[in-house]
Amino acid sequence: MFFKRLISSFSKKGSKSEQTVLVISGTGFLGAHVISQLLKNGYTVRATARSASKLRAIFPQATSERLQIIEVSALTSDHSAALKGVDALIHSASPIFGEGVSGQDLYSGAFEGTISLVKQAIAVGLKKIIVTGTFVNLFDADFQAAFGTRVLTEKDFGSITPETIDLNNDGMRVYQEAKILADKAIWELSQLNSNVDFTVLLPPALFGPHLSTEATLTSSASSLSTNGFVQMLFAPEYPPIPIGHMINVNHYPYHCFNIPLVSMFCEGHCEWNTLMYFFSLLDMQSVEDSTNSGVKV
Repeated sequence: MFFKRLISSFSKKGSKSEQTVLVISGTGFLGAHVISQLLKNGYTVRATARSASKLRAIFPQATSERLQIIEVSALTSDHSAALKGVDALIHSASPIFGEGVSGQDLYSGAFEGTISLVKQAIAVGLKKIIVTGTFVNLFDADFQAAFGTRVLTEKDFGSITPETIDLNNDGMRVYQEAKILADKAIWELSQLNSNVDFTVLLPPALFGPHLSTEATLTSSASSLSTNGFVQMLFAPEYPPIPIGHMINVNHYPYHCFNIPLVSMFCEGHCEWNTLMYFFSLLDMQSVEDSTNSGVKV
């Protein structure tokens, strides 16, 4: 299992109580789950959010010492103040394609915001950077490799370049290609900064309960995040995405994989990990039938 291999390649750096972890976009679907796990595991969390009160409402029991909140308006904003004094960065935020989200919005958040954030982290001397990518970064937009027989590795990226990306394409394609460009740029940065520990995780789409009570099946795409793919099941047509692999945060908690990555450290390490336990949208009905909560989000 990749997780055991990852753990064996790290050495300990301090105790949990001594470490502060910065989580980007703490009110997001994944970000909130990551914060929850960090708090349960004894870390001090610093989190960014557009609204401090909204994030505080998700974690009313967390003290201001254990959960420090810094308001940041956008992924492309200056994060240098939030980055100062932390031991690790977990970047799990990105705009998701959907109605009302432009190609420029996707590119600005998924690529420009991510790379700006990583560069700011390097500039302040941070040595532990964890970024959430997506497994579609391994493919071109035609997804031929997704249905092929060749084993893909961290050396595989879609062939898109900054010169060939077209922000007028459909939202999923722009999202995919912006994420590919971000991962390529992070790989290049890792080669230039051998004293920084980079980890990029490539999960399929995530679904499961939101920790925020504001998110429901009737929420906007931006509020639902990848739970919007579940919402698509209630439409009469097949979801407008070429592949539908998903992972349940309850049955296979992806967000927990971030936690041991924080407490381990090695220099000159760059790890790309793809979570291969997934199932398709066509299997979702059986998942709904087999759980008490169905597909509530």
